[in-house]
Amino acid sequence: MIEKRYRKVERKTGLAYLAVSLLWLIAAFVFPMYRIIDFIIIAILSLITFVVVDRFAPKRIEEVEITDEPMITGIPTADEMLRVGSLFMDELKESAEQIKERSIKDKVETIIDLFTKILAQIKNDPRDATTIKQFMNFYLPTISKLLKYYLTFEKQGIKGENIATSMSKIEELLDNAILAFKKALDGMFADEAMDITTDIVSMETMLASRGLNKELFKFYQRRNYDKHKRKRNTRIDFRSTNARSW
Repeated sequence: MIEKRYRKVERKTGLAYLAVSLLWLIAAFVFPMYRIIDFIIIAILSLITFVVVDRFAPKRIEEVEITDEPMITGIPTADEMLRVGSLFMDELKESAEQIKERSIKDKVETIIDLFTKILAQIKNDPRDATTIKQFMNFYLPTISKLLKYYLTFEKQGIKGENIATSMSKIEELLDNAILAFKKALDGMFADEAMDITTDIVSMETMLASRGLNKELFKFYQRRNYDKHKRKRNTRIDFRSTNARSW
């Protein structure tokens, strides 16, 4: 499921306009309203009323969905992929909102979530843009197109042989697409995994060359043994004390 984010926005309620309208209505009964001075007085009072009410009247609080900010890396190729990818994400989100079948909706939202993470990784490291070229040129356009077909089938209200078979194949494709997106996202961290492995091997090699590995192991082993021995002796003493008391 895609987690939507919201922010609170204050909006004016229009009470200031209502107050001014009421003021003119009351003035029509109080003032003759055929002298220029009357209009001037009401205009001044209206201005004061509007400013005061608009300033102190309570605001209406609304929650507005936070849309994703445009992703920019400064590298034309990567930025173009991010732009196109964001457009496809909007299409998939629109389809996901309209699809009624819960299982299909969940699969589409999983794809959106995975590809959003892929786009974020490209923003962090534009070199990864080349790894999703096939997604942009084939996977995403195909998924978007098939989801439109699925929506058309869903609106028919019947599931004949052709419609049921087509909808089943689309669902199967979404499962395969999810696996492909997961594999692509995981592949983007291959360099990080290599760096981590290299750092660990280097650290272990350095520790072994200084004989620290064995020494540390013996130290912790001896400390754990002494701790266990003290606990055991404490239990024996406790039992002996209880036996004597009886």
